[in-house]
Amino acid sequence: MPNSILFLPECHVDTALMRALLYDRQKLIIHIKGAPKVGDALYQQAERYGTSRLVVAMVDNDKHLFSIPKLQPFDQVVLR
Repeated sequence: MPNSILFLPECHVDTALMRALLYDRQKLIIHIKGAPKVGDALYQQAERYGTSRLVVAMVDNDKHLFSIPKLQPFDQVVLR
């Protein structure tokens, strides 16, 4: 896995899952508390790296998730 990937889990369960799956790549995981802050981090990563870095964010499917302004531009969303 290249180091140009960053994982941004929003809740503790998502963070634990990512840490278990990426046990040998802990430096690629940054726990961020709160969906608006994940939106801020996605926006900052896009400004800094453009399309040269893949950022995978995992956010709970809250009922107001898509009303968060900084999450709206990131349209590759998988809801399950």
